[in-house]
Amino acid sequence: MTYVIGISHRGINSILADQRITHTVSGELSGENTAIKIGKLFSSCVFGATGNVASFNDFLLSAKYQCSSTENPHTNWDEFLKFVDFYCPPTSKDEQFQLLLSHSNGNDLQWFIYDSSHGLTEVKGTVLTLGSGKDYLDLYIEQYFDIFISQMDAILDEERYSSFRQELPSYLFAYYFTQLSSATYQPLLERIGVGGVFTFISQTSTTEFFQKPSLYLLGLYDKNRKHISIWSHHLWFEDNWLVVESTLPPDHVTPSDKLVTLSLFSNDLMQPPSPDGVWDVNLLAAKIKAQVFNSAYLRPEPYFQKIGHCDPIANPQSGFTIGYGAPPIINDKGQLLDNVLVWLGING
Repeated sequence: MTYVIGISHRGINSILADQRITHTVSGELSGENTAIKIGKLFSSCVFGATGNVASFNDFLLSAKYQCSSTENPHTNWDEFLKFVDFYCPPTSKDEQFQLLLSHSNGNDLQWFIYDSSHGLTEVKGTVLTLGSGKDYLDLYIEQYFDIFISQMDAILDEERYSSFRQELPSYLFAYYFTQLSSATYQPLLERIGVGGVFTFISQTSTTEFFQKPSLYLLGLYDKNRKHISIWSHHLWFEDNWLVVESTLPPDHVTPSDKLVTLSLFSNDLMQPPSPDGVWDVNLLAAKIKAQVFNSAYLRPEPYFQKIGHCDPIANPQSGFTIGYGAPPIINDKGQLLDNVLVWLGING
């Protein structure tokens, strides 16, 4: 279960997904936010996955092995089509899965959906969605997507954002759905199998790339006490790992909102090849893990920073910066800067 979103805008296809994995224990639905459901399948093809995790991992790993033999994207795609024709998907309803695929033929970007029950189909659309979150979240997209895009285009047409016109929408959407999945609406969305932070992979006609380091801040303002509590998610990709450093929200037992948790999520589908062409998985994993911990210790500078309220529907006021070298929106002590309070509509 999950929510996968495909967005096509200004020459970029982006695929966003949450981290939720769900299972049933004693008749009760439970889960954890521990998955990476996006990735690069091979040169010219990226994916977002939903459904049975073991099933789509088996499909993707087999496809990657079959289709990554050359650096020629056209050859790899042809091999993928052959693979799809011969692959025998699981027949059990509990084992079914779907994939959203973006493919570049060198000139244009194409969307495809692979359904384990129906095979591969080319689809069209500006926004596409898959997963258990559709019944709830699609309604909101249908109502507000065009408005959101027009507002975003107005921002993108500002001269100061001219160099970020292609990539900014992906960051804004990933932040927005993280607001929905990790704050006010978290219990509701977890009941439908959606949770954790949203991350994305993007594709142009010539390349694929994961999002750069990002800082998501969520504010909860108490007007009576004139106090704001901050949730934060500092996230970045390091080889085949997603690193998420979060502050836990305050509660009646632990009033501090500065308790930090560090989470490391690995996806074997993003496993990089050994430089000498030899796959020593244990050695490579040890090197990568050391690199990840070093990266976590240094904490990379965020490329994208955004803050908004925990309930973006009731209070949509927010602000952001994008680009390396942009002014920080929070200081070393975790305190918001004055201009950030203005973004949230808080005076004094």
